[in-house]
Amino acid sequence: MDEVIRELNEELECLMDRTSREITEMKSYLKRNRARIKVFPRIKKSSGYNTFSIIWKRFYYYDWKTGRHKTRDIRKGRGHMVPRGRLLLYLKDSEAWEIDYILKKEQEFARTRKKVALLSKTIMILKKYSRKHKSSINREGNQDHVVTEGIH
Repeated sequence: MDEVIRELNEELECLMDRTSREITEMKSYLKRNRARIKVFPRIKKSSGYNTFSIIWKRFYYYDWKTGRHKTRDIRKGRGHMVPRGRLLLYLKDSEAWEIDYILKKEQEFARTRKKVALLSKTIMILKKYSRKHKSSINREGNQDHVVTEGIH
């Protein structure tokens, strides 16, 4: 059981690495083509669990003191996708090819989010089952020990 959990965790890490590379490629593609997009994707790691989520950030102003852009998260919808209208709201000053590219990438990220959700739920269920199964084995083992101790 532990081996299966380990394999699923490795698959989740590979998925995160692949997504990270996709985001880097996306940013470099947009930079090469001089896109003026005010949104970008990021990977947000979960602190307590071995999982991650893909979020979209938007620039809302430039802080001259720190020399950095200030950003805010774009909220996701009910499913695994950020609603099209919400993304279009932040892409209103962009060119048509930029909008198409971002919407296509969001569909790919939605598929990745769905895979991450399924993997993390599976890992959680297997860990719970593994703990429950181990504790029942321990209880049965202790009961057998008590019974055999009473017989001698």
